[in-house]
Amino acid sequence: MLTAAPSIIINSSVFDEQRKIEVFLPNIYYQGATVGNKYMVAILFDAQAPGFLDFCRATIGQLIDQGQLQPLILIGISATNRQYEFTPKATTATGKRSFKRSGGANILARHLKEEVLPLIKKNYRCNGYHIGIGHSLGGTFVTYCMIKYKALFDAIIAISPNLNYDREQIIRRFDKLGANASLDHKFIYLAYGHSDVIEERFKVSTETLAQRFIDKNPVGLRWELARLDNDLHGLTAMEGIFKGLYALNRQFTLSPEQLQHFKKNTEHSFLTQVKDYFKTAADRSQLELPTAYQLNNLGYTCYYNGWTKEAIQLFYYGLAMYPHNINLYDSIGEIYQLNGDVKAASKFYNKGLRKVKKQLADIESQTASKLINNFKKRLKSLDQIT
Repeated sequence: MLTAAPSIIINSSVFDEQRKIEVFLPNIYYQGATVGNKYMVAILFDAQAPGFLDFCRATIGQLIDQGQLQPLILIGISATNRQYEFTPKATTATGKRSFKRSGGANILARHLKEEVLPLIKKNYRCNGYHIGIGHSLGGTFVTYCMIKYKALFDAIIAISPNLNYDREQIIRRFDKLGANASLDHKFIYLAYGHSDVIEERFKVSTETLAQRFIDKNPVGLRWELARLDNDLHGLTAMEGIFKGLYALNRQFTLSPEQLQHFKKNTEHSFLTQVKDYFKTAADRSQLELPTAYQLNNLGYTCYYNGWTKEAIQLFYYGLAMYPHNINLYDSIGEIYQLNGDVKAASKFYNKGLRKVKKQLADIESQTASKLINNFKKRLKSLDQIT
């Protein structure tokens, strides 16, 4: 789940007004066992709509809880004038007729770059990977940023974007990039619904941009285009954001099916295949992979599939990368205990206990007490076995 942090009011010099942003943290953010972990930041537009914000928050939290999304920090950005803030300035007669006021996209992009992201980086543990999430004109904005301000987002999820805006201005901008069309290390998820009049209109331009990706084949870009089951424009966000985040997570996470394939493949060792996968994923995303969270989950997945040897290999791999991660000591100790190896379990429980005591200055006192008591209970349970 995601826990609400205090809202932040920014006295924006870019907008020359006060701007409010919402912040939601993964539940493990303040857990002592994960102190020091850094997280991706997802920036959700249209947070001024409480129902939409609550839905997205719950969706992301559920994906995290089910292990289908890496824990992340969610930032809600509210718009006071969507048509203005989410669009570049209209340049055609058609665009000017449809949008009486446009051109605020550049200002919003500056607000994010100069005010929002530096503030989030200062106050929270972020790993520098930014995801832009938008529906309808919000999707228009994040797509525009991926082309105009490539450094702003590492990935975007654009659901039912209005890309026919101003006679496909954003697509025309992409066409002008030429040799500068490189979108190395980026991921784009585009999606649209069907039957609904708006969706059918937006679908054409969305497919046009996807075709441009095929024709130009920008260096390093990974992308997906999806036709959603929804037939109402107002509902596509519910399906599309869920599927977009799930698709993004697949870019740098091993699935149970891939683990099973590695297990069956005898040409290379299981651990070698895992390491090779994460090296490729890290190069592709520019993230430090695998995370301790990933290896912890994968270790338990292996164990509950009956692959105890592989589970232990993954925990050792995790401890080699993250020697101060308390949770990994607890997990490998538990696997050894479940497997009947009391001596090894005791070794890692004691190591974890020592790690907690060494990190007391970095862990909130109540959390530290819980961690210490947990390891003591673990060790006591081993006495009952012997």
